[in-house]
Amino acid sequence: MKVEAMGNDKSSAPALDKGIQILEKVAAAGKDGIGFNRIVEELSLPESSAARYIKVLSEYEYLTKNPVTGLYHTGPGLARLGTVNDDPMLEILKQKFRAALVSIARRTGNTTVGFYWDGGVWHCVDKEMMEQSVVMQKPGEVRHDILNYPWGAFVYHDFSATRKELELKNYSDAEDKRNLMESSYREFTEKGYIYSPDKIYKRITVPFYYKDKFVGVIAVGGTIDSIADDKVEEYGKFIVDYAAMFSDELNEDFKR
Repeated sequence: MKVEAMGNDKSSAPALDKGIQILEKVAAAGKDGIGFNRIVEELSLPESSAARYIKVLSEYEYLTKNPVTGLYHTGPGLARLGTVNDDPMLEILKQKFRAALVSIARRTGNTTVGFYWDGGVWHCVDKEMMEQSVVMQKPGEVRHDILNYPWGAFVYHDFSATRKELELKNYSDAEDKRNLMESSYREFTEKGYIYSPDKIYKRITVPFYYKDKFVGVIAVGGTIDSIADDKVEEYGKFIVDYAAMFSDELNEDFKR
């Protein structure tokens, strides 16, 4: 049941009313997200009040802000309330990732994460963390800055030419981002995985599929010490083989 309209003096909890209406407004925007000014305008809120309500909703992770676009989206906190999820693939991955991530983490000695691409955002579904490795993202996080990660190369490759240009407009380093996505995908076609080292961290990313359609990645993250240079290829091939079996199992399970 909808809450009463803004400004209705009969509300017994006007601040709660406004917070719920902000949440409903963001949810209605869906994957497109909504900006602060639009929330203020459409709900006739003072900016200072809107900022306070959004701050609280964000602290409870009911809302998340895309750091690239500045737009607000619903956050992982809603899932903790038992919100019904109508995405069967996400529900199956929540069940299936655990065993796979544990196996890969133990084999490589590094933190392993499972991500799902729903066609618009990245879902961090599950993680097996190793103490000597890195933290990586938190399960339940939804990320909208989709090209800021090595696994962004897989979705970028599948975008139409127009979608690629639209997505790149969200980044100040658009040309560097384009080159990175293209070079990363070329590496994948040659090796079966993407290896992303920098001065501190190293990441190895492998995709998995359902009916030949890309649906997510398994990513291993470590440090310059926890992933030795002479182990990268060995770990990469192991994850590639495991991801292929994971894809096969996913296709079998979805038939049931």
